[in-house]
Amino acid sequence: MYKNNRVLTVLGICLVSIGAVLFLSALPGLTATPAGPPATTESALPVVTGPGSTPTPERLRQANRAVSRPPKPEPTPEPKPERETTPTSRTVRFSPVTAIGSQATVDKGKLVTWMTSPTCLLAGHDFMGWDWIDTIETDTVVKVTTGPCAGTYKIVGHKWQSQKGGPVPAWMSNYDLIFQTCTGKSGMGFSLAERV
Repeated sequence: MYKNNRVLTVLGICLVSIGAVLFLSALPGLTATPAGPPATTESALPVVTGPGSTPTPERLRQANRAVSRPPKPEPTPEPKPERETTPTSRTVRFSPVTAIGSQATVDKGKLVTWMTSPTCLLAGHDFMGWDWIDTIETDTVVKVTTGPCAGTYKIVGHKWQSQKGGPVPAWMSNYDLIFQTCTGKSGMGFSLAERV
């Protein structure tokens, strides 16, 4: 009788073990792991072996929740806002500071409404980010949003002179809006616009 009890006990342990393996293998993402050194896998769940590693109902619930959760999507970075004043845009917006004839304001890096007669002239230093305003592409629509020169214009051409400063050239009165910037050490460049 003792021998029969022992056989039944061993048989019972085997059936319980087989049942546990079958139960664990039915759970998504879980596999039975033999005791020994931890497995090196790229898994979302840690491999638990050794004493106390018998699955409890709570551990199984935690493992099932971890497996059934979809991974959090990576946050998409906010797109950088495009500069409104880019040399390759077909429509360019400007918000110049009104500081008639103020070299100090130009020296602070601002685009300045320099004069309004005989034409509107917007000026900025080439070495402070305004180096492209003398080469705005022909046919580009330009919108000035602030100051006495506010309005919509179209670039119709370009000019260059070999000196910096000096009197206002007579040709400027032929245009409604002019963008001016220095071009290095030698001169000044201009984009010429007419009101549309």
